Amino acid sequence: MLVRNEARVEHLINDFLDFARQCLPEPSFNFAEPLLRHYYDQVDVEDIASHDVADLYGGAMAHFQTAQKFAGGREVLRVYNPNLEQHGWHSDHTVVEIVNDDIPF
Repeated sequence: MLVRNEARVEHLINDFLDFARQCLPEPSFNFAEPLLRHYYDQVDVEDIASHDVADLYGGAMAHFQTAQKFAGGREVLRVYNPNLEQHGWHSDHTVVEIVNDDIPF
């Protein structure tokens, strides 16, 4: 069963990366690709599979853009309800993005 889930995760991540490659210019994709490749590492496969690849991409890129505002020493926090018209992606849930120094909570 684990091998089957690993193959499914690999397929989903490859679809996600292919989508990102189509959306981003090559230099931007090359810069963001390591983050994108591992962004959903700790997420259950069923959670990933239940979302459209465009929304997975939108969530990861929104968090990446929030991280660009981080200067160190002070956390960046963003809480919102993403909708397609305003944010370019959709979620049925409230999203909490946190970027902070690598310290224990």
